[in-house]
Amino acid sequence: ASRLGEQPPVARATSGADGSFERVGLEAGPWSLWGSHPGAGSGVRVGVASGQNDVQLTLTAGRLLTGRVQGSGDKPIAGAQVTAILLSSHRFFEAQSDSAGLFRIGPLPQGEYLVVATKEGLLPNHAHVREGRGVDRTLVLAAPRRLAGHVLRSGKPVAGATVVLDVNAQALKAVTGADGAFEFNGVCPGDYQLSATLDRELALRGVTVDPDMDEPDAELELSPSGSVEGGVTDEGGSPIAGATVAGYFVGGAGQVPVLKTDANGRYRYNALPVGSYKMLASADGYRGDDSPRAFVDDVKVSAGAVLKLDFQLSRGSSATGVVVDPKGRPFAGAKVIARRLKGAVAGPPVFGAEWTTKEDGRFELSMHDTRVQPAER
Repeated sequence: ASRLGEQPPVARATSGADGSFERVGLEAGPWSLWGSHPGAGSGVRVGVASGQNDVQLTLTAGRLLTGRVQGSGDKPIAGAQVTAILLSSHRFFEAQSDSAGLFRIGPLPQGEYLVVATKEGLLPNHAHVREGRGVDRTLVLAAPRRLAGHVLRSGKPVAGATVVLDVNAQALKAVTGADGAFEFNGVCPGDYQLSATLDRELALRGVTVDPDMDEPDAELELSPSGSVEGGVTDEGGSPIAGATVAGYFVGGAGQVPVLKTDANGRYRYNALPVGSYKMLASADGYRGDDSPRAFVDDVKVSAGAVLKLDFQLSRGSSATGVVVDPKGRPFAGAKVIARRLKGAVAGPPVFGAEWTTKEDGRFELSMHDTRVQPAER
C-alpha cells in the first residue's frame, strides 16, 4: 500500500568510473535525483527536467537519525516502525526499534526530516529534526485513553450540550445525551481544556489525562455567558484576514479558544464565561505598539451582552534574498536569521525570524521589529 505524499524510486542507474550516469525512458516532467555511495555519502537534486544533460549531483557526508521509542515510565518499545521523511522531496526511510527501543536510520542526505514512530495498539508520535540540529530523539508512544464526564446545570444533567476537547489546535466534539454524559476515546495523555456550550451558557475546565489510567469523570457546570466580537485591521484600516485572536480569563479558567479572523478580518466568540479577560491579536508580518502582538487588558464580559473589541496592528519588516556558494550557485540548507541592532552591533536573534533555504537558495524572513538586520549563519 502506498503512503500519502510518498515519492518512491521509479528508476535506478549506477555511475561509471568517471562519475557519469545516464537513465533513458523517463517520462516528461521534473524529477528528483538521488545519489548515494558507501564512501562518498549521499545527495539529492529536486526539479531536474527529463532530457537535461550534464546534471551534477554532489555527494556529501550523510547524517544519521538515531533515537529511542518508549512508553510510559520510560519502558522501551521494541518493534516500533520508525519512518524518516525528507521534507524537501518526501522520500521515506525506515527502521524498526530494537529490544532496547533504539533505532538508527542512515546515512541519509542532509536536510530537514519528520521522524514518525508507530506501533499497533498505541498512539503515534513524531518529531522534527532540523538541518544542523541534534539528531537523537526520544519518541513516546502512549496507550489511548478515555475521557468522559457530565454536563450539569445547578447540579442536574443537561442534554444536547456541545462538548469540545481542544487537542493540538484541533477540536474534538461530542453532544451530551439525556443523562448529560459525554465521552472521548483515543485521547493522548496530556493537559487539555474542555468546554461545554448550550445556547448562551458555557462551562470551561482544564483536565489532565494520565498515561496509565483513564481520567475520572469530569463535571462541567453551565453558567451564563457573554459574547465578544470585532475586527483586526492594519494602520490604514484595512482588514487583516487570518489574524490570530486569543485571550486569558483573569480568574483561573485558563486560555479561551484561539480564533482566526475571516476574509473581512472579523472574529466572534459566541460564548465566554462572565468575567475579566486579557485579549490579544497577532498576524504574520505585523506587530502591536510595543510587541509582536496587540493587547487589551481588563476586558469585561457580561451575561447576555455582546462586547465590541477591535485590534489594530502595524506592518513589520521583511527580508528576502538568495544564498549562493562561492561559485554563485544557489545554496540549499543555509540558516538565515535576523538579529536586533544595538547601535552598530548585531544583538540576539529575533524570535521566529529564521529560514532554511531550499534547493533554489531563497529565503524570506517576516520580522516583527523594524530594528533588525538580516544575518546569515
